[in-house]
Amino acid sequence: MRRIHSGVVGLALAAVLLVGCGGAPDVPAPAPPPMPPAPASTPAAVPAVPADPDAEACLRHAATVEVVRNEILAYEAGPVAAIRPALVLLAARQAYVVLGVQDRERALAVAEVINAIGDLDAQGKALVPPGGSELDLVQLDPTRIRAAMDALDRICAGG
Repeated sequence: MRRIHSGVVGLALAAVLLVGCGGAPDVPAPAPPPMPPAPASTPAAVPAVPADPDAEACLRHAATVEVVRNEILAYEAGPVAAIRPALVLLAARQAYVVLGVQDRERALAVAEVINAIGDLDAQGKALVPPGGSELDLVQLDPTRIRAAMDALDRICAGG
C-alpha cells in the first residue's frame, strides 16, 4: 500500500512540474504587464549652495578629518599602494567641495585640502616605476596634506 501511495505522490509531483514548466501546450502564458510610461527627462542635478556655506565647510571637515588623518598616519608608517590616495580619499576630497564659501581664508584652506589630496594621488602615480602597476608600493610624502588639515582645523576652531 505504501508503494502505491508514494507512486501516486510521485505522479502528482511530476504533473505539477510539467504544468509549472510549460509542459501543458494548450495553456497560453499570461501576457506581460504593460510597460510604465518613460519618466520625463529632467536636467542634471546641480549642487545647491548651502544656507551657510562657511559653517557647512567646517561641518564637512569635522566629519572627514579622522579619515584623512588616519591616511596621513598610514603614509608616514611606510609604503602604500600607489592607488591608495585615489581610492581612500576620493570621498573625502568630494566632501570638501562646498559651493559659496564666503570667508576668504576658509575658502583657501578648503581649496588647499582638495589640492593636497590631488597631490597625494599625483605622487602615487609618479612613483610607480615604468612598467609597474598602481598596486606597487610607494612612499608618499603627506607634508602638504598635514599642513592643509592643520590650517583648516585652526580656521574651523575659530583661531
